[in-house]
Amino acid sequence: MHMNKLYLYVFLLIGSYAANAQITKDVRNRVNANIQGYELNEFLKDADSYKTEIVVDKINDLRLDCSLSYQSLPVEFKYPNPRIQLFGFKKQGLNCGEYILSKTVYDARDLNIYLIGIDTTSTKDIKPIIYISGQMFLDNIDGDFEFDLNNPNGFADYIALKRYDLQIEQLEFQYKKSRKLYFKAYSKFYSQNLILSIEPNSKEHEIRIEKWL
Repeated sequence: MHMNKLYLYVFLLIGSYAANAQITKDVRNRVNANIQGYELNEFLKDADSYKTEIVVDKINDLRLDCSLSYQSLPVEFKYPNPRIQLFGFKKQGLNCGEYILSKTVYDARDLNIYLIGIDTTSTKDIKPIIYISGQMFLDNIDGDFEFDLNNPNGFADYIALKRYDLQIEQLEFQYKKSRKLYFKAYSKFYSQNLILSIEPNSKEHEIRIEKWL
């Protein structure tokens, strides 16, 4: 192997290890519990019946004894709080020891792409996790951002974080109408341009897909 290529290989290997150093077994288990708890909650909301045997079958189907299998994804922006390190990933399935149970994307809700933040500076044995984006129970991160209606582009980082599951690029402010701000973006997940809206004065700064372009 050429020497320059060897240096590059070692650099990428070290960089890859550093980027995933905090994704410990404990983190994977807690994230997996969040995701599967959310899936169970959505199932119960959609179920026509709440008979005990149906719920038990669903809990068994969740494979709570399995660990999360995932593919790391790049995160091209930083969290406002420098103590928080961001980790993006795509859920591939569940590692159940002798086999991996794959997860198939069935509909538009099931994006299978997630973003979490970990306080890597914490001295606690169990590092705090912030659940930012994806089909799981999410944390409200509004308090870590400084919003200014006179600077609509200041909302862009917040939108990119909260809708990381859409794999947003080229996010640009378009206009303000009524109580909402409208942005145009390209979603790598859908390979399509979108119009997104955010309502600055809502309780959790709700972000909606308003139009497909």
